[in-house]
Amino acid sequence: MSIYKELDVIDDFEERHGFDATLKRARAFMIAYVDLMQRTLPDATKRGLEAARKHAAGILSVHDLEVERKAVWQHLKQRNAVTDYRTPSNAIVHAVFGPLTDRENLKPGETISERVSNSLDCANQFEDHSDSVARLLRECFAP
Repeated sequence: MSIYKELDVIDDFEERHGFDATLKRARAFMIAYVDLMQRTLPDATKRGLEAARKHAAGILSVHDLEVERKAVWQHLKQRNAVTDYRTPSNAIVHAVFGPLTDRENLKPGETISERVSNSLDCANQFEDHSDSVARLLRECFAP
């Protein structure tokens, strides 16, 4: 089974518990996934993860979360890496947009599971931990 089929649990959870509860758990999942990385993360990724953790803990407002998202975007823009998802050091910076997501950051029609999938794709360019997806999903989306 591909990791993308595993992500159906996110859509199922959203049907039962709603958008906000699902986004909260998806954020925890994406943070946990990036935390599996053993290679040294770029500073922009570290800062983004810290902001996502603070937001999840209720310490950082939605406004400040958006400030951090923009800082990550600027980091990529300064390096001409806005569309570079293949270079590992840029891909992991792109991956941090997942846990920095709030309701307003999803494109029209985009689902939370799609955002998670994109984050996983980017993270796996840096260091692949696909074998941990099912376990983390069970931990983060347990009823």
